[in-house]
Amino acid sequence: MTLVSAEASAEGTSGSPLPGLVVEHVQLGTKIPLEGASDHGVSEALYLRDPDDNGVELYWDRPKEMWPQKPDGSLRMVTNPLDLHDLLAELDRE
Repeated sequence: MTLVSAEASAEGTSGSPLPGLVVEHVQLGTKIPLEGASDHGVSEALYLRDPDDNGVELYWDRPKEMWPQKPDGSLRMVTNPLDLHDLLAELDRE
């Protein structure tokens, strides 16, 4: 899988570039479907396959102060579904 740190011109209100990437993906009418979208607490990620069938992950690391922590102060990693509708709504809130 290829990992690509996401940078896009259209950012959501949280500073995440992923809303812009989702919009660009849809607007381009690409025939490459998203295979997944995850919220890892410390980052947000989109998963797809390129035309050569290579796995690609586009991700955005959240600022450290936004990382979830356990009560003892250690890092709490999660894998939750990323709500694409919420990401797109961020663009409307700007």
